[in-house]
Amino acid sequence: MIRELLGHSDYVRVLSALERRPMRFGALQRELELHPPQVARALRFLTRSKLIALTAADTATGIYRPVYALTDRGEALSEVFMAFVLALNRRRSRLGDECLSDVRVWWH
Repeated sequence: MIRELLGHSDYVRVLSALERRPMRFGALQRELELHPPQVARALRFLTRSKLIALTAADTATGIYRPVYALTDRGEALSEVFMAFVLALNRRRSRLGDECLSDVRVWWH
């Protein structure tokens, strides 16, 4: 699962966006500037991997709208990935900036 996740930057970007806050499909699409099939594919993988779940958010009008949010498993993986990114940044002088360029695109 980790290998497939890291092999698709869209999956990691969606996971990263959901780390900041639960979001609806359209909000993910706009924020990440992805096409609907890219978002759908990432959400399908992340849901199947039990990293995110579809939940409902109450709006001011009392209407419940579906949003995607990290599960406990997703939060744990996000913490591990953030530790990885921080370790890479601490070793930037030895690794070089080109080693970090992909990670910056994925995890912001």
